[in-house]
Amino acid sequence: MQRLIIFLFLLCVCFQQLYAQQVNSNRGTEFFVGYGHNQLFSTNSQDMVLYLSAEQAATVRVTMVGSPFVQTYNVPANSVVTTTPLPKAGLIDARLLIEGLQNKGILITSDVPIVVYAHCYGSASSGATMLLPTSSYGYEYYSLNTSQVYASDCFSWFYVVANENNTRVEITPSAATRGGRNANVPFQVTLNRGQIFQVLGAIQSGSTGFDLTGSRVRSVPNSAGECKPFAMFSGSSRTAICNTTNGDYMIQQVFPYTAWGRRYLTFNTATSTSASQFNPNTFRVMVRDANTVVRRNGVIIPPSSLIANRYYQFTATTGQYITADKPILVSQILPSTSGTAACAGGSIVGNGDPEMIYLSPLEQAIDRIGFFNTSLQAITRNYVNIIVPTAGLSSLLIDGSNTFNHSFPHPALAGYTCVVKITTPGQHIVTCDSAFTSITYGLGSVESYGYNAGTLIKDLSFTSSFNNQNSSLSVDSSTCIGIPFRFRLTTSYRLTGIRFKPSLINNVTPSTDTLVSNPPIVDSIEVDGVMFYRYSLPISYSFSQIGSYQFPIDLISPLIENCNNLQ
Repeated sequence: MQRLIIFLFLLCVCFQQLYAQQVNSNRGTEFFVGYGHNQLFSTNSQDMVLYLSAEQAATVRVTMVGSPFVQTYNVPANSVVTTTPLPKAGLIDARLLIEGLQNKGILITSDVPIVVYAHCYGSASSGATMLLPTSSYGYEYYSLNTSQVYASDCFSWFYVVANENNTRVEITPSAATRGGRNANVPFQVTLNRGQIFQVLGAIQSGSTGFDLTGSRVRSVPNSAGECKPFAMFSGSSRTAICNTTNGDYMIQQVFPYTAWGRRYLTFNTATSTSASQFNPNTFRVMVRDANTVVRRNGVIIPPSSLIANRYYQFTATTGQYITADKPILVSQILPSTSGTAACAGGSIVGNGDPEMIYLSPLEQAIDRIGFFNTSLQAITRNYVNIIVPTAGLSSLLIDGSNTFNHSFPHPALAGYTCVVKITTPGQHIVTCDSAFTSITYGLGSVESYGYNAGTLIKDLSFTSSFNNQNSSLSVDSSTCIGIPFRFRLTTSYRLTGIRFKPSLINNVTPSTDTLVSNPPIVDSIEVDGVMFYRYSLPISYSFSQIGSYQFPIDLISPLIENCNNLQ
């Protein structure tokens, strides 16, 4: 069961700020990750570390579920701590060696919000991912991988990790798996908190494996009739892009379906030799509905080019504007160093190797991020790519500086500027008065890593706000003790019910749970071809005490694909 949570917190002694929607980002206080399958497991020559990035002093604990493994780190303000390598042998072994259920989730908890990245590296095979906090976990995911070509001990993979006990999921692999599961045949698994279920794609023949892109995992009712949120990661033990000899490990945490957007801007990764020279990149566009109309720079991508009924793929040498009439997920793929023109769209210049990065849609753009760059493994050049509204370019600061190595107007959408900055190993802070999207990556001799540099993870199917009684404003940004207010909701689906649950919090009046059946639509608006419906709720609430509150509301609609049709 997923619920809309209304956040309230203390702003001053007699004043409270109301946040009418839970807005998640990649900053948080609790994270999970797993030690996904790696070809280097055969020699155990790889290591996996976490980068703990904090803007205020933090105490961080790293534990392995089901084991005595515990590490505590004190992270000074405005710094990054690299953990010791995660355990990989003996009785405490975090590696996910097989397909199936494993009690090996790595849990990261902090006393203040932090940003966390996971990096698995070894000789000529490395990959990294930005982690998403447990507060952003969803109920439905689709694996987005790459082609799988390298060796017979390398597999396309994904895994899920549970945040709560008795989490039941239905897994539908898009291809045959190493564990004997058949393509497109769903099966169900129950996990407890911190448990992981890993799925490995089978080998087709020789060094070619099945690509698990399009595999679906969704939360289903457990023994108590409840659905639980969970996380999903996708990757590869090692794979080559555009050839069969230059391969890299891949790992990325997948965005839940509710966070997918309809508008994406991209531009290519710079070469290791110049911030103003760019290598070809491959892009995959995942659709949930095969009838989704996807446009590339305003031109519809022919539906006949939809692969496996799930994704489009193309290579680009310049910036792209990708749009759709329904939510999509987009990945940007760096090719192998010796990628050929037939695959990569042109010659590859400089150092690097394959990497896969999930992009943020414009709807999830953010105005402040903190990210980390590293020199591991053998990385000699780090970059951050930023796409920002041109009107906000003058306020864009990278580590306090408005100086960049290269910038240019986005070639596919006027009003946006592409920015490239060479960075050094360490923590970096980017701020702007306009929301932006970004990726960061590092390149070395047959080495690379990369990830989304920071993002919001909003549920884009609804928004919410509130009004104070007798306020002259259409939407208020704050409320005071004893002042009645009412919620307003906007959803992309028609509601058949709204359940208010003040009984779960303190100091609110009225405190009785209320179900509003068939709430009337007061207005509708079309945004980018999507119809949204507005509801103004008849119940007024007020708070009697200063404090921090979370106000739960259930949204009910048969169009919500979740347990009991609740969100």
